[in-house]
Amino acid sequence: MPPALKLHDAASVEALTRMFGERESLLGPGPHIASQPHGSAFTVPGFCWIDKAHVDFAMDDRYSEKRDGVTVLNWRERMVCPKCGLNSRVRAAVHVFEVACEKGSSAAIWLTEQQSPLYPVLKARYPNTIGSEFLGDDAAPGSVNLRGVRHESLTRPSFAPASLDAVLSFDVLEHIPDVESALRQCARVLRPSGHLFFSIPFLPLENVTRLRAEHAADGSLRHLLPPVYHGDPVNPQEGILCYREFGWDLIEQLKAAGFRQVRCVWYDSSSYGYVGGPFQLFIAIK
Repeated sequence: MPPALKLHDAASVEALTRMFGERESLLGPGPHIASQPHGSAFTVPGFCWIDKAHVDFAMDDRYSEKRDGVTVLNWRERMVCPKCGLNSRVRAAVHVFEVACEKGSSAAIWLTEQQSPLYPVLKARYPNTIGSEFLGDDAAPGSVNLRGVRHESLTRPSFAPASLDAVLSFDVLEHIPDVESALRQCARVLRPSGHLFFSIPFLPLENVTRLRAEHAADGSLRHLLPPVYHGDPVNPQEGILCYREFGWDLIEQLKAAGFRQVRCVWYDSSSYGYVGGPFQLFIAIK
């Protein structure tokens, strides 16, 4: 097994720049860029934390972008393990959760996704995991549709107060108009010392969250910036609107919602296939 994954705590612009310096990698994909023909595919050797095995991660230029004629590869969303099928972002999320949060296998966990490769992997490791998707405003909290998919809303979850050990949510909070309510609800359903563990689109050098869209008092949608839609397993054709890209003011929002401690941990490891970073994950403790 490779060396232990190093996690770095930095919860402000000042702490971040002291730790990493004024690096371009803090604003997007880091030094791991490559000029590859369109459609190219290759493998990168490494170690999968999920499978505890040396593997050749599958890499390609899917989700890449062109910058000055160079293809900038999306290492975070690719680097797929041939055994567990998880990409770099998801493997790292499980890895950091298990290292930083130290929950036992009997922990009661709510994962805010169910129709994803992560859910069965997490369920096998933590049998008391409940997965869910947002199935629309008309669905009843905690209901299960004919396909076996459970509905939960982060702003109106069905869980009893202080009933969960952890809430895991990856790239979801940016799609919720009333994010303050969602954070309060996460604190409500967690037991004391429970963990909200999540990833978000984040602006590491910005103190203030960038609001892209909002709802007016009459309920109408108002775009403040050109609309951006992310992939949605429930609605893959249309995707889901991104309302915000978070800045460091998120820390105070979490504390106001009922969390006593907030960590922003940064990771980057070529050994485990987490390249192109550093990347961040947030840990809020009730």
